[in-house]
Amino acid sequence: MAAYISPELREKIKSANDIVDVIGEYLRLKKVGSNYAALCPFHREKTPSFMVNPRLQIFHCFGCHKGGDVVTFIMEYENISFFEAIKRLAARAGIPLELNTSPESNRLREKREQLLDVHQKLTEYWHNILLKASEAEPAREYLRKRGIDSQVIRIFKLGYAPDRPDDTVRWGRANSIPLQLLEEAGVIIRRENTQEWYDRFRGRVIFPICNEQGWVIAFSGRVLTTDNAVAKYLNSPETLIFRKGRVFYGLDKARRAIMDAGFAIVCEGQIDLIRIHLAGFPNVVAPQGTAFTSEHAQILKRYTDTVVLCFDSDEAGQRAMVRALDALLAAELNVKVAVIPPPDDPDSFILAYGAAAFQKIVNNAMEFFDYYLNRLCSTNDIASDRGKRSVIQQMAEAVSKARSVTLVESIATKTAARLGLTPLSVYTDFMKIYKTMFTDKPSLDAEEPGQEAKTFNMPPREEMWLLQLLLHRPEVTNTVLSYLDISWINSVEARAIIEEIQRRIQLGVVIDAGSLLDCFEDESIRSVITAAGTEQPIFSDLKAFTKDLLRRLRVRHIEKQLVELRRIIVSDAVGEEERHNAFKRFQELQIEKREPFPPATFEIK
Repeated sequence: MAAYISPELREKIKSANDIVDVIGEYLRLKKVGSNYAALCPFHREKTPSFMVNPRLQIFHCFGCHKGGDVVTFIMEYENISFFEAIKRLAARAGIPLELNTSPESNRLREKREQLLDVHQKLTEYWHNILLKASEAEPAREYLRKRGIDSQVIRIFKLGYAPDRPDDTVRWGRANSIPLQLLEEAGVIIRRENTQEWYDRFRGRVIFPICNEQGWVIAFSGRVLTTDNAVAKYLNSPETLIFRKGRVFYGLDKARRAIMDAGFAIVCEGQIDLIRIHLAGFPNVVAPQGTAFTSEHAQILKRYTDTVVLCFDSDEAGQRAMVRALDALLAAELNVKVAVIPPPDDPDSFILAYGAAAFQKIVNNAMEFFDYYLNRLCSTNDIASDRGKRSVIQQMAEAVSKARSVTLVESIATKTAARLGLTPLSVYTDFMKIYKTMFTDKPSLDAEEPGQEAKTFNMPPREEMWLLQLLLHRPEVTNTVLSYLDISWINSVEARAIIEEIQRRIQLGVVIDAGSLLDCFEDESIRSVITAAGTEQPIFSDLKAFTKDLLRRLRVRHIEKQLVELRRIIVSDAVGEEERHNAFKRFQELQIEKREPFPPATFEIK
């Protein structure tokens, strides 16, 4: 069972964290009227459309329509769960969390906290050894030769694990850390059938691996020698807090930079990442000791729509780039390739030619399928029929994964030009291969069966004005709702919000945007609430504005009915009685439409 946080405690935590203060710690806010404005952190923009309302304690972006309260902001910005966001805000406000959880949930939470604490302490221990200990001089010399100085060591918290079999074991005992816990953290290994342990990391430069929030959750160790009998890199095993297929090295430092740049650079290893970061590209990440997974792609999708692959120029690196395509296309990411000339990797290239040369390579990154066509044409004899067939087969298999008719046609045309064939013949071959790959699967560009494309538009202007009136001018709420017919509201989201406001009035509960947000999980409804809450209706006369708004909503509803009745009246498919009834109702509605509304007795109470 998940942790339960009472509504009272949740409100206490939210009340103790002013939304302007909290968001101001992340963004540069500027006072605009009664709101605060900033460039939206959730999408790229040049003009601020992100608004924070201090009175209602909500935010809303009028560009991407994200909105919510202070908890929502922390969840969205940090990409963490509701519970984790509440924990952070509680800690910020100094409010102790008393949680109602199952014994198993408590045990797991406590274990995670212990493992995070162990990783943090061990990071500091190894970091200080690398900076100060004489036995770490070979490691410092190795890093100097790689162009990594003490400042970079501090930025990335690099460390050194002494070349002794039990240094970490001794450290754990000296600091009263249970060896069983160190074993669960993956930093020591138990000898089989004994109560003795030895260190996993020995004589290696240590790269701490962090989660998205910056907590150390694993380590990667690099040997100093060129002994081929020893693995160059050694990584932590998977633990309660570490799943390598879900982790990027460097993402904790790259998240903001990726959103600012509009793309993520993906490289292969820690040294490459550090070198690219230092070259002026902090928007760089590296998969951690595993193939590129669908979870990796989904993580990147949170921050950007474009990925630039920058792997080693050797054959292994190029094959790894091609293997990453499936996951990236499945996440609907735009994939480009920054080609490092052989025999370099990103690290050696930047050291040899400088950051400006690397900048040029990134700026000239090729669309993936252009890169792949070049690669296939260079590795096959395209003067022969066999070579041409091989290029067509592999290109068709790759481009079919994108599920786009337009892209298939475009790449078929480019492939045909390179091979000296007609576009129609290559396109026909592409489609044959596609059908072979996806027999009995949905056609190109088709929706999945049983699924409808999700669309969301803000409610019509008049309905937004009504919601703004109800949220910002509570003195008119009772009067407005006494005249309003809920059938006049077309938007599903607006209707749900108004019905909740009516329910709260009947219960005598205070109405505000913050408390309304807690009533809905649907993101569309929450977005409408925050949009209405961060903009006020503009008028010079409250009574006149309210009367005119109610009249507009009523007339709009009547006109909608009149349109439908006209269709019935002129239709040949209806019987005489149905036509007669429609005409009668049509006349009644025309009379209703001309009647003054609201009546002359209308007053705001």
